[in-house]
Amino acid sequence: MESSDRNQFGVMWAPAGHTRTGDKKVSAGVELGLRWEDATETNRPNKSDEEQFDAMIVVGQDILVGSIFWKGKSDDLPSPVTDVTNLYEVIIFRKIPDVKGRNFRRTCLLKKWSDTLPTIV
Repeated sequence: MESSDRNQFGVMWAPAGHTRTGDKKVSAGVELGLRWEDATETNRPNKSDEEQFDAMIVVGQDILVGSIFWKGKSDDLPSPVTDVTNLYEVIIFRKIPDVKGRNFRRTCLLKKWSDTLPTIV
């Protein structure tokens, strides 16, 4: 089952508010087991609402919209961590229950973020 085959890794920085100038702040990075699929597709919930996304991940926990992801293990992060590139932002989080409502499939649609990590608090 695709939800259980989360044998890849990613580092997530959860949103933690904004600075006084309006720049995004994030919490310290956390490594998660996930399944990462690169894709350039369009999500169309309504014909008038069209959202472009660059990757989709399957995760095992709820994720906040606005979280920043990096594909890889935390041991592979550059030093200093602020030099990390290829970042993605969660634009849509979906939590879909199974027929009996006991298990959930959690997916995130990601959009390319700038190559600078927001302020870590």
